[in-house]
Formats: sequence, C-alpha cells, structure tokens
Amino acid sequence: MAYFFWIVLLAIAAAAATWAWIDFARWKSATLARLRDGAQIIATPKGPIECAVSGEGPVILISHGALGGYDQGLAAISSGFFGERPCRFIAVSRPGYLRTPPEIGKTPEEQADAFAALLDALKIQKAIIVGISGGGPPSLQFALRHPGRCAALFLVSAVTERIPQPKLGILGLFLRVVTHTDFVAWITLGLARRYPRLFFRSILSSGELGRIRDPGVAAAGLRLMDSTMPFSARRAGLMIDANFITELRAYPLVSIRVPTLLVHGTNDKIVPFVSSEHTAAAIPGARLIPIKRGSHLACLLGARDLSPEVSKFLDTVVS
Repeated sequence: MAYFFWIVLLAIAAAAATWAWIDFARWKSATLARLRDGAQIIATPKGPIECAVSGEGPVILISHGALGGYDQGLAAISSGFFGERPCRFIAVSRPGYLRTPPEIGKTPEEQADAFAALLDALKIQKAIIVGISGGGPPSLQFALRHPGRCAALFLVSAVTERIPQPKLGILGLFLRVVTHTDFVAWITLGLARRYPRLFFRSILSSGELGRIRDPGVAAAGLRLMDSTMPFSARRAGLMIDANFITELRAYPLVSIRVPTLLVHGTNDKIVPFVSSEHTAAAIPGARLIPIKRGSHLACLLGARDLSPEVSKFLDTVVS
C-alpha cells in the first residue's frame, strides 16, 4: 500500500513538472517572437544594431540598464516618464542584449561610437541621450566623444563611477541562479505577478512598497521585470556590463558641455546616490533631482511625478 502511495505521488509530481515545462517552453517561444516583432535590425558601419523607433519630434536615444534591451526603453516610455511632449524615441538593445551582437561594443567607448553609427544609419544629426542604470557609462562617453551629436545628457539612476564587485549575499546568490536559468526566472516572474510586494521587498523602499498596491505602479514594476527576460537572450550583454562597471575609470566630466540632468533615488542600494552627486558637481551646469528615500527603481515607478521636471528639461533643450 505504501509503495502504491509513493508511485501515485511521483506520478502526480512528474505530471506537474511536465505541465510546467511545457507552459514555460510556450512562454519563452512567445516572448522571443514578441521581442523579434517589436524591433528592427539597422545595418550600421559598426555592425547590426537592434532598435525600436517610434514617434515624431526631438530625438531621444535610450541606453538601457543591465539585463535590459530595447524593451526596457519602451517600458520607460510607456510609464509616462517623458511626459506628453511628442518625441522620436530610439530604444536600442546595447551590445550583447537580444539581437545586437556583443562584438558591436564591449566598452562604453565602443558602445558610444555604435550609438553615433546608428544615428548615421537613421540619418539623424543629434539626439538627447538617456542613460538608465548600467547604460550610464556609454551615455557619458557619447557626450564626451560625440559632443556635436549629443543635444543633451539625461542620467536616470545611472552608473557614473566604478562599482566594486559586490559580495554575494542571499539575494546575490538567488540572482546568480535566476540569471543562469530561464526556467527559474519564469517561475519568479509568475510569483512576482501574484505577490508583487513580497518580490519587490528587497529592491524598493518602504514608501514604494506601500505604493505597489496601486495598479499603475505595480504594472510599471512588472513591465521593467518583463524587460529582463528571458535572461539567456541578455546574458552576454550583462557580462559586458559587469566587466566595465567594476573596472570603470574616472571620466573627464568637466569636458561635458551639453545640458545635463540627473535623477536618482537617495536610498538606491544598487547604484549609490553619491555617485550622481559627484557627477552633477563635476559636469558644468548639471542639475541633480534627488528622489527622497527612493530606491533604484524610484525614477520609473514614480514616473508621472517626475514628468513635469523632465518635460521642463526637454523644453529647455529643444528651445
């Protein structure tokens, strides 16, 4: 009788695992198809670069953060972060992310040159460059190496100084497992949708956790999470980012002469707020908007709260 019980239990477990794996395979296939359909590949002198181009008006090129892709740029746009001003957005996939080959650029300098080559291919003279998180160093280099092509510099919770390799805590070990296994990441995404407060507890501040009950804020957070999956399509880019972020040298920021705005949460546990303070002090005329008690995601989760300031900055640049 006991043997029969264990046989039934194992059969149920095997059936559940098979169902889960089939559901995961369908999700991954559908996600990759959606990502392919959502962007185009542009041939440039540096090689093929994936991007999604939309809208009309002043050009804004979005340099996404670590574990992102062009879809992270689209998530920032849909959050309302840029306000109501009509703009022509170029959301790129940086080298190693999604369908942009790693060889396009393994340093911030090379990635900045790739941005310029993309603008050439699209027949665009100037763009406002937006650097989100790990997309900060290529954005800084774009302003330094291509000042004639850079209409303005906008840094969002951005890496602007070297971040040493962190010690792996429980969260770090969990992220290491998740970023190497799409199946585990898929399960995590499902849990985040069902229990957003529990999932975002290690990332958000206490005030932001209170706001996560707002459907709009929760949707913005989940859109950002969606833009990190599947990890296997983004892992090469993450490795490139990890290499240059931990080895980042000091840039001659005083040489940047374009209008510059920085926004950063004061309680950011991923990219220290003090780095934006140093950067704002070093770039002539730069302005820093601190998000009081804000986390790394504060700028995009509270996007509509910031949009008047962002719109004002964009209006100043365009005028």
